[in-house]
Amino acid sequence: MPYLRKKPRAIILDLDNTLYDYAPAHQAGLSALQNLFKAEFNLTAASFIRLYRRSRRLVKKRFGGTALSHSRLLYIKAAFDELRINQPRRILSFESAYWKAYFRQMKIYRDIPPFLALMKKNAIAVAIVSDLTLRIQLEKVIHLKVDRFIRLILTSEETGFEKPSLNNFRQACLMMDVPPRLTWVIGDDKARDLPAAIGIGAWPVIINRSLRRRRVFHPEFLEIDSFSELKEIFKEALLS
Repeated sequence: MPYLRKKPRAIILDLDNTLYDYAPAHQAGLSALQNLFKAEFNLTAASFIRLYRRSRRLVKKRFGGTALSHSRLLYIKAAFDELRINQPRRILSFESAYWKAYFRQMKIYRDIPPFLALMKKNAIAVAIVSDLTLRIQLEKVIHLKVDRFIRLILTSEETGFEKPSLNNFRQACLMMDVPPRLTWVIGDDKARDLPAAIGIGAWPVIINRSLRRRRVFHPEFLEIDSFSELKEIFKEALLS
């Protein structure tokens, strides 16, 4: 693949499940909510899960294709509405508990900081393009301590488009003043990150930490097992 032989001018990164493992963080947040619903409303674990899933489906039906479809605050508000409980302070405190537990569990993958440091050393512009609302994504970037490496953060709340829309990726390239053909797009989701990268003419890299080989070349993208491997690929490009 030709882009492996040439240094990129920019990198576009996904955030959730690319820079850290999403599942344990989300599960920690859900557990905190479950404990609160049990303590305050005597809901069993099974009843809470059913309520949460119904509330999530309702919000996604109303706001599908927008950043609001991911809002934990709206999920919790919908759950309170179903229980016919109107307690604004408690709704906010429940959301706060979710995110507090989430952040407590959220840990950056160890190979991320060395890779980002290498990008900074070589003056490679780094952007994060993600779904969800701006405030919480900014808080994640700060919590993960990668903000010093990032030139641009762009969320679906700002653009009005969710992945795999091409608009967010095109806008990121425009804002960094780097053409897509000199940009690597790195994410974990073949259904959401890959089509957009290919669509704008950038070079897609899929991170698959369960991959049995360090790198696998596909016709339209590269699949690798870690950012450590991507770091080596970048070094190879510097020498070419």
